[in-house]
Amino acid sequence: GNSLRGEYEKINAEKLKEPRFLDRNVPRGKPVYYKVVAIDKSGNRSKPSAAVTIIPKDLIPPGPVSNVEVSIDPETRYAAIRWTAPEDTDIKGYYIYRGSKKEKLLRITDKPYYDKKEPTLFVDKGYRGRGLYPGGNIYYGVSACDYSYNEGEIVIVEAVVPDKVPPHPAYSLSAEVT
Repeated sequence: GNSLRGEYEKINAEKLKEPRFLDRNVPRGKPVYYKVVAIDKSGNRSKPSAAVTIIPKDLIPPGPVSNVEVSIDPETRYAAIRWTAPEDTDIKGYYIYRGSKKEKLLRITDKPYYDKKEPTLFVDKGYRGRGLYPGGNIYYGVSACDYSYNEGEIVIVEAVVPDKVPPHPAYSLSAEVT
């Protein structure tokens, strides 16, 4: 079954001769619930046993995200990162990376990021919400993470941070008669 109290379906094709069963169609990384019904030689069926739960190990990472795009608001310098989710059904969330070099990205989400309203959108407001540093290139990476915390391939894109910030006025100006 899919839940402790939910509906259960028969998964063995014929009666078992030994008290064991190998289920080869188990989704990895998610809880699976089993109950057993005993049948005697006359065909009488027992009530179902109490449910047992297993969570099969999942060692396979999800596929990569695709169509990663970054748009940066020129006024706030907030970056909106959008992507398309992989086909996998066990996505817990996404890791977001940022860096000034493609080879030196740091993960900016401490746990898999997932927003129920917009699961494939992340807004980076920069350090303490001050916006990104104006001018120059910035790199973002996005990877999918499944319920077993396997991380998929990081897909990296480059963006240019707009620079609409005027320089500071000159100070300590002095003049001399020549």
